[in-house]
Amino acid sequence: MTWFLACSASIVPADRPDDASAPVDTASDTATDTGPPEPPVDSGTLLDDPLPFCVNELMPANASSVATRAGAYEDWIELHNPGAEAVALAGYTVSTDRDDDDPHVIEALDIEPGAFAFIWATGEEGEGEWPVKLAASGGELAMFAPDGRGTILSWGVVATDFSVARSTDCCTGDDCLGFVYRGTPGTTNVPPSTAEVAVLEAGSTWSYLDTGADPGSTWHDVGFDDSTWASGPAPLGYGDDGLGTTVGYGSDANNKHITTWYRTTTSLRDLDGVVSATMGIRRDDGAVVYLNGNEAFRTNIAEGPVDPSTLASSSVGSYNETAYFEFPVDTSLLVEGDNLVAVEVHQQAAASSDLVMDAWLVVDRL
Repeated sequence: MTWFLACSASIVPADRPDDASAPVDTASDTATDTGPPEPPVDSGTLLDDPLPFCVNELMPANASSVATRAGAYEDWIELHNPGAEAVALAGYTVSTDRDDDDPHVIEALDIEPGAFAFIWATGEEGEGEWPVKLAASGGELAMFAPDGRGTILSWGVVATDFSVARSTDCCTGDDCLGFVYRGTPGTTNVPPSTAEVAVLEAGSTWSYLDTGADPGSTWHDVGFDDSTWASGPAPLGYGDDGLGTTVGYGSDANNKHITTWYRTTTSLRDLDGVVSATMGIRRDDGAVVYLNGNEAFRTNIAEGPVDPSTLASSSVGSYNETAYFEFPVDTSLLVEGDNLVAVEVHQQAAASSDLVMDAWLVVDRL
């Protein structure tokens, strides 16, 4: 029995898991398998007149990228029509061997202008499926027009959940093909452009508590009343040049307060399109950073509960006293409107000669 293949352009007949927005990365950095040792190869058009579409992306070892409606993780192929007219693939052949004497003949598949066609590579013939299997150990995908024109895409070892992808879509050339973690099935391979938006500037004004007295467990919460705290512009600290505000350390220079607390509020107009957030912090010696009452990260402070007597893990000096250390921030901690940033800075020793704190926060928005 002959099955007629039909693929709705730009629609993937499947569902991604909830965490499908995994970052693009190299196989060696992100996947559990060994990354691809060499880039895939585009053999290009086999005649002077190029095909009106391309094999834009394929995944030979799909384990969590995208699932069928039945919940199975099958390998897949994506075609793209970059032109201004629809492309009819009836009569084209597809195989995983350019010399195959009996390739699969496509019965019906139309790709609208600018659209993407998604096909499952299950090894079976059916609706939205081709009877080909992609090898994660290396292989090729050959497609030929009825008049003999063709294109071949070859690849070496591909790690699990990585696709072989063109970027930009349907590009050609030495740097065109690469590997994308979990792929972009049924959509463009071009990473979305983002703009960096400053949410909190370095040198901002902070409220601070420099008495050494424990402010209580709710000091980093949004509703905490810090109206009796002092305030001033960052950098805040003592013992260094270039400070915006000098804070106190108590009456004994050899027995200074271990911890100083800081709070500031900054506004984020909306969260639409925010894909990542990064905070930079200048700290001497260690710090725990909270965003809207939740710990966002800590630096040079051991894991576990902290209190006013908790010491930093090590003393910092030289470059580490002036550097802003950058940390990714979970965007789920952000809210629209006012965002509370709270920082507690801990000294490594009560006789420490200096202290400093300043911080900035940026988001990347589509």
